[in-house]
Amino acid sequence: GAAVILTALIVAVGFVLAAVLFGAEFVTQLKALNERAGITLSRLAAFLGLQAEDIVNVQSPVASIAPLIPRFLSFGWTVGQAIAGLLFVIVASVYLALDPKPYRDGLVTLVPSDYKQNALATLDDIGEGLQHWLGGTLLSMVLVGTMTGVGLWLVGVQSPLALGLLAGFANFVPYIGSLAAAAVTVVMAAGQSFDAAVAAVGVL
Repeated sequence: GAAVILTALIVAVGFVLAAVLFGAEFVTQLKALNERAGITLSRLAAFLGLQAEDIVNVQSPVASIAPLIPRFLSFGWTVGQAIAGLLFVIVASVYLALDPKPYRDGLVTLVPSDYKQNALATLDDIGEGLQHWLGGTLLSMVLVGTMTGVGLWLVGVQSPLALGLLAGFANFVPYIGSLAAAAVTVVMAAGQSFDAAVAAVGVL
């Protein structure tokens, strides 16, 4: 129980310190990324021989928005489910971490008596495996985020802090997260210049 509370406090203090030290710079870089997204869109339109408005299709606001409303509602429901699921996982994890014995013993009572020792040993193995996986994943996130941010800064790509944080957090999702973060980084760098995009690909 004490370890869980201490860990929660350390995480909270870490977030506060990060916000104080890097919050303003991070917000500034996010705004720059947003502006550069518009530039990238314009360059993409020019490359395709179109107007930027043709890509986003804004010639008839009502006609273009109406078909999207069900999709937005569905997306909002999906996001709501994801948030609710995340909150459930956090609360359940805290309860399990504070006092795991009742839950562990309750689960083992569902197993026939001849297999209880095996069940307990299996739970120990699962716990150890998850602990190692989580530790390795967190280390990987820190390394990927740091190396990406520093590498982009060294080659002159704008907003390296924001892109580095994106790469680090996205690395939590195996394969797909890293690919998505890489795609966003290259697209944002392309809005800066072709050389920046090539340099970003090299860093990644």
